[in-house]
Amino acid sequence: MVWQDTGLPWVPTSPHVPHGESSLFLVATGILGELESVSTGIGYTLPFECVAAPGLDPHKLAEALNSYHLRGVEFRPITYKPYYFTFSNQVVGGVQIYFTEPDRAPLTAINFYALEALRKVGDRDLFAEAVKAKRGFGMFDKVNGTDATRKALQAGTPVSEIVASWKAGEEAFQKARKKYLLY
Repeated sequence: MVWQDTGLPWVPTSPHVPHGESSLFLVATGILGELESVSTGIGYTLPFECVAAPGLDPHKLAEALNSYHLRGVEFRPITYKPYYFTFSNQVVGGVQIYFTEPDRAPLTAINFYALEALRKVGDRDLFAEAVKAKRGFGMFDKVNGTDATRKALQAGTPVSEIVASWKAGEEAFQKARKKYLLY
């Protein structure tokens, strides 16, 4: 179920989460944004809807992300200039995210596939960049609930393996939460 299916009005939780679909994008790029090494559209008119940085080829990044064939999502090339925040007043290239089946899209996994694609296409190691800029990755680990995901990514574990490892915990969680669902 997505927000619009509830029939309830959306109340913006922040200027960067202005409509019901925003919550989808927040989950899809919010973890990635904690590294502050890419623009996720904050500071532009598409908060959380993009993955971009200076010097990236938007067409190559879109091709790489679309090659994963993630269900319910497409990536289209985009170039823009953020007004504020990461890469303020710099031209960035990357992708804009489009949900075709939002209720089936692997929202959290998109963050990690983007990291993998950025490494392949843009030769970008966002963890090394975060250390170099003295930002570290404390918030990245915190929102993941562990440092294990970062360490697996840094060790070169394919994202498909990391995502597959979540399956057992996901099934157990869905079973445990069932009695608490309201609709």
